[in-house]
Amino acid sequence: MPYVLKESDGVVDLIQSDCENCLYDATLRHLVPVFRHRDLGIVNASPLCMGLLTNAGPPASHPAPDKRKLAARSAAAFCEERNTDLSKVALQYALSDRNMDSTIVDIESVETLRSCLNAASETTDKDLLDGVLKIFEPVRISVL
Repeated sequence: MPYVLKESDGVVDLIQSDCENCLYDATLRHLVPVFRHRDLGIVNASPLCMGLLTNAGPPASHPAPDKRKLAARSAAAFCEERNTDLSKVALQYALSDRNMDSTIVDIESVETLRSCLNAASETTDKDLLDGVLKIFEPVRISVL
């Protein structure tokens, strides 16, 4: 993303980043100072990482490495054992970052919309979140 800012011939008003402010990747969070210094809006897109961070799991064509897919399945099982959904934890995590100007989530049904609204209005279970983050620790994308 800093490359886009450096190489852009025109005016850049905002940055949209997909799958980089999620349970296994904090890249976008680390770039906030760079974007704010340039007075850019920040849009966080796909906090469920194209289906990876859901109990149903991603489509077979998902580009994530197998180790990350396995961690996501483990995290989903961890959540199911606690009668909740990984997508709820993932969405709450993304929405907790007040540095984002907007978060975009794919809504394919009224049921999904209701689930997202409920997740956004409920208090995050810190123990649950900590457990999920621990599962993703071995596959976490590190920021330079």
